[in-house]
Formats: sequence, structure tokens, C-alpha cells
Amino acid sequence: MKNNVIFIGHGNPIYAITPTEYTNSWKGIPNKIQKPSAIICVSAHWITHSLSVTAMDNPPTIHDFSGFPKQLYDINYPAKGDSQLAKEIGRALASQGCTQDLNWGLDHGAWSVLIHLYPEASIPVVQLSLQKNKGLDFHIQVGKLLSEFRDENILLLASGNSVHNLYAANWQNNATADPKAIEFDGILMEILQNRDERKFISLFEDHSLLAKWAHPTVEHLLPLFVAFGASDIKDELSVICQGVDMSTISMLSLMWSS
Repeated sequence: MKNNVIFIGHGNPIYAITPTEYTNSWKGIPNKIQKPSAIICVSAHWITHSLSVTAMDNPPTIHDFSGFPKQLYDINYPAKGDSQLAKEIGRALASQGCTQDLNWGLDHGAWSVLIHLYPEASIPVVQLSLQKNKGLDFHIQVGKLLSEFRDENILLLASGNSVHNLYAANWQNNATADPKAIEFDGILMEILQNRDERKFISLFEDHSLLAKWAHPTVEHLLPLFVAFGASDIKDELSVICQGVDMSTISMLSLMWSS
């Protein structure tokens, strides 16, 4: 039986230590899936010139943010790495020039979610980067190449946001959702439910103004493309949680189950 593909709208780093309706939904995920033997995580916060995968035995916890309470910087998520899995990922992504990395670790796009899913940090985690200056189709193809690992009871976890516009954000967490954020999420869900890869790839052409508003920079959307590529037409798509924070940050989180 294949393991799942999950996309989490991770939102504000403070949610690692602040319970919300979203984090409560994330906590329930392990009860809905088989316990994975390892996790491959793709985060919006690691972008490299060529694809890289963490290959160290003990990946460090990276606090890649500023201006937050000391309690957040004190968090250590001590999951082991998996150098053999990293080598296998390198083989699977050899056509994309994937390299082994011994310097990065787990950034907050990964650990701020994993700390709710598996707080005991007992499951090995490797993190795969996004590739700078590569577009939507490329990252779908990366997902397709990763899909084989689902058959090995490996969970594919993508962490980003389906809408991520910090420039227009209202920094109050309970701010009213911008209608454009709701509209863009609706477009995405229709495409995903129909598994319309062509429309997904042409998102910024078909909905140019709205898509560029939702993503002034594209890195938080790319993990969703990796997740889509790793999913299968036979999978059932379900919503883990949804909502909009700070007016313009969508917390939509999704799961594909075989």
C-alpha cells in the first residue's frame, strides 16, 4: 500500500508553539495514515541553484526567521537523517542533476509542521530543495520522479502556502480574508480535483493578475506542484484544513491517499 502525499499550508512560524485550528488539524494526520518508515520533505524555504537533498545523519534544526520569541529559537527537532534514502533520491532525480547536501538541515517549513505530526521526532527525515529559476512544470516532474518512494512506505510532505502575499498582509491573525485569496484557492481546488495538469502549469498565463497577486514570488507555491506530481489519478484528494490568515496567507492543507 502506498503512503500518502501531503501538502501543508504552514503559515506563520509561531504556529510551532501556538495551538490553532490549523495545527490541531495537522496533529490528527498520523491517525489517518500508516506510520511512515521515513519522510521526504519539500519546503518553500530551501531554494538552490540545482536540486539538493540532505544527506547527513543528524540534520540540524534551522531557525530561518527573525523577530520571534526566544522560545521559538530554542526548539530543536532532532529527527535523524537517512543517507541511504538520500542516495536513492539522488538516483531517482539524476536526470535533474540532484546533489547530496551536508550543510542545510531542516528549516522551519519542515520542522514547524513535523513538530505537530510527529513530536517525538522518531522518523528519519530528508529534505529536498526547490530549484531556483525552474518553473511549475519542472517541479511537477520532480514530484513524478519522487512518487516511486511512496511504494516504500515513505511519506512525501510538501510545505508551502497556496496563497502567500506578505506585501498585502494584515498582520493580525484574525484579519478578514481577502476575497482574492479565496478566489485563487477556489481555482486551485478545481484544477486539483480535476487533475488538470495543463491548467495547473498554465496558471500564471490563464489567471495572470490574480496568480501574481497570490504569489509575488513563487517559492511557496512550488511545493504544491511537487505534491501534485507525486500524487496519482487513483488517489483520493481530501482537505485537511482551510482558511486564510492575515488576509493573504492561505492555510489550505491537502492530502492524497491511495
